[in-house]
Amino acid sequence: MHGNDHKVLTAGFILLSIILVFVSIFLYGKKQQSLEVLKEMEIEFEQIDGQTQTVEAKFETLSAQQKDLLNKVDILEIEFGKIEQTNAAAKFEPLTEDTKYAYLTFDDGPSDNTVKILNFLKANNLKAFFFF
Repeated sequence: MHGNDHKVLTAGFILLSIILVFVSIFLYGKKQQSLEVLKEMEIEFEQIDGQTQTVEAKFETLSAQQKDLLNKVDILEIEFGKIEQTNAAAKFEPLTEDTKYAYLTFDDGPSDNTVKILNFLKANNLKAFFFF
């Protein structure tokens, strides 16, 4: 090898070594940036996971409340149906001139005579309305 060829080869080797060092430094920096981004994403994932668990717990609570309310609505519908049947069965007879009526008032509410009056009405199959 000639002296000049040796110098060119050495210079090329040094140049390639310098390029390799800079590429290694660049790639190491990119790796560090990637690791930082990955850590940030892990933190965000943990936050989202925590929020998801909170939402799921609230959803379960609301589902239980909805089920309870639907059961109460069903019960109220049954009770309302019974009340409608009772109201449909209650018939008021129109007043006629031939029928005799008696109007009783309790000025101060029920008294000692209330039971006697109610028993008398029941025994004689008489109807009465009481307003308090």
